[in-house]
Amino acid sequence: MGRHATQPTEEAVRRSLTKERWVSNTPSVQDVVRGWVAPLGAPTSSQSLIRSISEQSWRGLAVRDFGGEKGKGVVATCPMDKGDVVCDYHGTLISVAEGHRRDDSIYRFFFKELCIDASSRCDCHPEVETYGRFLNHSRKRPNLKA
Repeated sequence: MGRHATQPTEEAVRRSLTKERWVSNTPSVQDVVRGWVAPLGAPTSSQSLIRSISEQSWRGLAVRDFGGEKGKGVVATCPMDKGDVVCDYHGTLISVAEGHRRDDSIYRFFFKELCIDASSRCDCHPEVETYGRFLNHSRKRPNLKA
């Protein structure tokens, strides 16, 4: 669902969720409406963002292999501004409890009551490695925000 300047109605959320064709772990319409926040401003045009997602061509990012235990990771190749959309994260939507049970996967992203498991390539981009799954985080000094 796109970001709107005004809070969406429950009916609009219901239509969007139906259009997305989610079959499991679907958020409730009320939770989406309750969790809505006004956008801070468009960090990029909608067309540019859609193109970046579909082509997985993100400005200022590169995947590097750090070798050994660290393996692959994403590095910034240019300065980014606060509020910039850095990239997206693709994977299987699972519950937080299931995410904690899957101790074999390091490619999990926890956000509020959701977990995205990106341990394998996503269905929408099976031929490419998506950038999001190689993002690292810092609990002490994070420089990205979901």
